[in-house]
Formats: sequence, structure tokens, C-alpha cells
Amino acid sequence: MTNSIKIIYLRVSKQDLKEKKTELQVLEDQLPPILKKFNLKESECLILKEKGSAYKIDQIGKRKEFLKILDMCFMANTVTIIDLFLGNYIKDSNLELYVFDSNRIMRNIEFGTMFNILRSLFGIKLFSVNQSNLNISPNETMGVKMSKYLMSTVDSYLAEGYSKNISDHTRKAVKIQNGVTMSNKGNIWGNKFTDLAGNKVSLTPSRYVVIRQFIHDCVKQNPNLSNSYLKAQIAASFNLNISYGFINNRRRELKNG
Repeated sequence: MTNSIKIIYLRVSKQDLKEKKTELQVLEDQLPPILKKFNLKESECLILKEKGSAYKIDQIGKRKEFLKILDMCFMANTVTIIDLFLGNYIKDSNLELYVFDSNRIMRNIEFGTMFNILRSLFGIKLFSVNQSNLNISPNETMGVKMSKYLMSTVDSYLAEGYSKNISDHTRKAVKIQNGVTMSNKGNIWGNKFTDLAGNKVSLTPSRYVVIRQFIHDCVKQNPNLSNSYLKAQIAASFNLNISYGFINNRRRELKNG
């Protein structure tokens, strides 16, 4: 009997980071429960991990590890829709996919359901810490098969509904003014700043715009300025400790117009 190939897929999104944990911490939180529940050895598994949205379909292409899964599980780069209807594909895969929750894969009704149908066709086994009995065996009765497809569709519906509610609430809670995203209470959205002593600083939108324009002006005058130099200049001019990521975002703003 051919040994199964075990893939552990870990995904984190911006929603998962709301508890002030780092991306690495959230990803690492998912792994131990998977290893423990299914008695897996980390060294014997292919572990794929990434940050990306499973809700926003237009961003799926950014999830490179997920695209790998599609190709490994469904030969996505070679098998066509016609092949599926003609049965020209491997139906008894030895791949096993492990996740903390099925919503790590997709948070969309159509694509979540499609993924589960493809799993059934190709014989891909999915195991989740938070869900059980996800797989359909060839000898399942029509009634059991139907109930499992319905449950997977319901799971996809709940996952999409949760993400949609979060997205809707976020849009209502923030506004964009002079290119600055902030809450309706006037706080800068998505950026945490500290002064040189390490104390948290709440920037007013106007001060935020000044700092952003300062970076834009410096880069326009000399595109070769290093981030370290800009960080030091902002520290000296504004008594503010900013991240390199913040500077890179301002560079992208300038590049994209």
C-alpha cells in the first residue's frame, strides 16, 4: 500500500491578527493542535503556511501555497473541465490535507463547495481540528453523500457570512480623509506608533498627513534614500519611531500615484 502524503496547511488573515498577535504566532497556534489530534510528526509532513484572504476572491492569486495545494490535489495545471466530465483524472489520491479549521481553505460558498466536490472526485482526504467526518467514501449511500455535501455547503455559507459581517462592520467603522484611513472617532486606522521612549502615540490625521508627505518629498528628491536614513530623519524631526513597513507603504503610494 502506498504511503499517504500528508500536507498541513496553515493560513492567517488580517482578521486573525486582531488580537495583537504576530503573523508567526497565529500560524504557530494552529500547528500543535493539528499534530496532537491526528498524531502526526512534523518531520513527516509537508507544511505550507501563508498570510492571505480566503474570502476575497480577487486576492486568491496571492495565496501561493494554496495554489500549490490546488495543483497537488487536483492537478490544476493540467486537468481541464472536460477531463473532469470524462473522468480523465486520478480518482484515488494518496494525499491527506490537514487544517485547523475548514475555513482556512475558503470562506466562500461557491468556491468552498467546489473545493469539497473536487476533493470527493479526486479522493483527497481532509482532516480538521474543528470539524469531523468531512470525507465521502466511494461506498456511501446517496442519502449520506447528500447530507455531507449539504453540511460542507453550510460550513462554507457560515464562513462567508462571518467574513462578510466583519468586512461590512469595518467599512462602517472607518472613513478615508485626505488619503488617511481612520475610525469614525478620529483615530488612525491600522497603524500603531511609539515615540523614541517607547510610549504609544496617537497621531491626529493632520500630523499623519505631514509625516506621510515628508516621506514622499524625501523620496521624490532622492529615490535612493535608504529606509534606515528616512527612519532616522523622522525620529529626529517628529520624535517618532516608525516601522520600515510604514516607509515601504509610502514608497508604494508614491509609485502607484
